[in-house]
Parts: sequence; C-alpha cells; structure tokens
Amino acid sequence: MEVAIVSDTHFGYKWDSERGEDPFDNAREAFERTVDADIVVLPGDLFDRKVPKQEVLGEAVDCFNLYRQGEKTVELSEDSDVEHDFHGTPVIAIHGTHERRSEGFTNPVELLEKMDYLLHLHNEVAVFEKNGEKVAVHGMSGVPERYAPKVLEKFAPEPVEDAYNIFVFHQSVDKLVYTSPDHDSLSMEDLPGGFDLLVDGHIHWFQHLEGDRELVLPGSTITTQMNKVEAEQPKGYVTIDTETGELEFNELGSPRELFYEEIDVEGHSGPELLDKVQERMDELLQEELEKKPLVRLVLEGETSATVKKSELKEKYSEDAIMSITLGSDRGEISGDAGGIQDSDSIAEMGMQVLKENVNSGFPIEDLFELLEDGEIDGAVDLVEDMEVEEGRSEEAGKEEVDEEGKPGEENVQKLTEFQ
Repeated sequence: MEVAIVSDTHFGYKWDSERGEDPFDNAREAFERTVDADIVVLPGDLFDRKVPKQEVLGEAVDCFNLYRQGEKTVELSEDSDVEHDFHGTPVIAIHGTHERRSEGFTNPVELLEKMDYLLHLHNEVAVFEKNGEKVAVHGMSGVPERYAPKVLEKFAPEPVEDAYNIFVFHQSVDKLVYTSPDHDSLSMEDLPGGFDLLVDGHIHWFQHLEGDRELVLPGSTITTQMNKVEAEQPKGYVTIDTETGELEFNELGSPRELFYEEIDVEGHSGPELLDKVQERMDELLQEELEKKPLVRLVLEGETSATVKKSELKEKYSEDAIMSITLGSDRGEISGDAGGIQDSDSIAEMGMQVLKENVNSGFPIEDLFELLEDGEIDGAVDLVEDMEVEEGRSEEAGKEEVDEEGKPGEENVQKLTEFQ
C-alpha cells in the first residue's frame, strides 16, 4: 500500500495577516498530491489554535474536501479498535499539542471526525486491508510532555501480526529537540519496539532515523519559526511503500522562501550598519520570487549605533516579511552608549524575564507573537487555556501521586483520555 504522511499544517497560523493563506496554500498542494494514496496519516497540529475561528474551519473543510474526491481502495479490518465509514481517500489523524483540550471539550480534529472527514485516533489502532495486505496505524494523540512516558506506558501499543505497523505520536523526543530537564519527556528508548515505522509530528523539519527503531519526522508544511534550521530544511510530506519499505520525502513548491542571515555589526556606526543590512538585503532579493520571502536578520556583535528595527522592517515591507533580532550576546549589543533599540528589543527583554520566572510549560513566545500581531482576544484565550490546564495538573497531583512524585495509575488512565 501507499501511505502518505502530511504533518503540522497549522491551519489558522498568522490568520488576518499577510501570511494568513499560507497554511492553506501549502496544505492544499500536499492534499492534492496525496489524494490517490491508499491511506493518508496526519500526525497532529492540523490547526494552530485549540478553538479556531469559523473562517479558519471553513477553509480547512475546503482543503479536506479534496480527499472526498479520492477513491477508497482499502477497508478497515476486524482487528481495528475503531469503526468508520470513509468517504473518499481514508484519512487518519491524531490531535497535537496545539489542539489538545481538556476532557469534555471537543477539539477541532474531533470535530472533523464528526463531519466524516477523517478518523481520529487517541490510544487506538486502525487496521486496513487491501488484496490480503494489512497496514496497522497505532495513534497516540498529544499529551502534556511530562505525562507522555506514563501515557505511552499505559497505552502499550503492540504490533498487529502479519501487518505493516506504524506508530504515530506527537511529542518532543529527547536529543531530537530541546526538552526541559525539569519534566519527564520521551526518549528513543521509551518508544515501542517491533514497529516497522515510528512517525512523530510536532518537530517542524524532516528527519529520518534508521536503526532498531526507524523514526521519521515529516516536518511541518508551514514555516512557524524563522530560524536557521527551518531556513535550511524544505517543507513537504512523506510517502511510504509498505510492500518495499521505501520511504520518500516530497518537497512542496508552495511555501515561501525563508532566508536566515546573521550580520556582524561589531563596532559599526548607525550608517555603516544600515549600509551592511542594505547590501545583504539587495543580495537576498535579487531573485524574483512568486511570494514575498521571509527574512530573519540576526544582528551580532557590540555596537553603539542606535537603530530602530521597526524602521528597517518598514523600509523593506514591500519586498519581504522581516524579523530582526539581537544576537545571543544581547548584553554586548546594547549599552549606555546607544544600542539597537525599539519596542521589539524591550519585548525581547520582557520575554527573557518571563522565561526566568514563569512556569516552563507556558508558551511565552506564542503569547508575545499574538500580542505583537494585535490579537488580544487570542492572547487572553491562551492564558485562560493554560490556567485551566495548570489547574487540572495541580488537582491531579493532589489527588494521586506515586512514590516518585509522578501521576498515579488512576490519573494516568484519565490522561489517556485527555483531550
């Protein structure tokens, strides 16, 4: 069978901005190119918000209607934990960290399931058959990172006999991405053995690790972090031939170009710094692109120049969507003699203070991004969602904690149903 994996579409990201259509453009290309697959797997973060706007839901439905035009070539086996009547190309999804909601609340992936656009898995297995071949998709939807090891232990997925087995999850994995030392998180050793393929959403750049546990990270279809890694890695989706085991990454043509540039401003005066930025921007913008590119400038070094980042952004607003940040040695860049200043640098200082004083699980960058975009209601919703989740976690801790200070069995059972 042919299995297509399209991850982290983040519908609604940068909504009401110049980039608002990007998630849909990129996903639409991926969906059109995978509509003839036997099975399509979506490893979470289909949406960027737990409660997306109706307009976002509407555009997402338009995208999923593409799969309605496909042909169902497989059937669910009696080995499955679930039943579903697929209309067109069978689509299986888990929810991710951006969609996870408290128990009793419907998340947007579940909503799509109720509308018959996909099958949502959370600690369940769906087994498909075609011409005597079986493919089993085991799905564990996203849970808070510190609970992931216990939830996976409780789920304890076992490969289905005589089938090609895929385990799909949406979590950070130690050593593949930064994980907080203050909380438990999954490691490669935690991941179940005996599977033909492990598939992880959540991490936004493609990786394929072979070994005792073959793991693929399809990456996102949209750029959400204008960092060096995303600038170097293309956006796309993965296809697998389960008969041969061949795995292929397929690059998309829709995503905007991202340029990540570090500029040494050591000892430069204001005019010199502007000249250097102008020279580099002219080089980057030589090629005519279909979409306005993303440009991340990182200014490194010590300088007495006083430059407003907002003015630089405005200068190139017709040619690029820019992000300008100070380098890692912020203390050397800004000082009494001047510095690279404006409200953005104040925001960065405030973010650093918050990172040092706020619960490590709080999405500070998301909050600042919403505030920067003027999405006050979204920022309020984010804070309220985190307060609810933190309250649930504290209550769970009071109700039952084992001798190691981890959630007891009763609460792990609740977390396996955590939405």
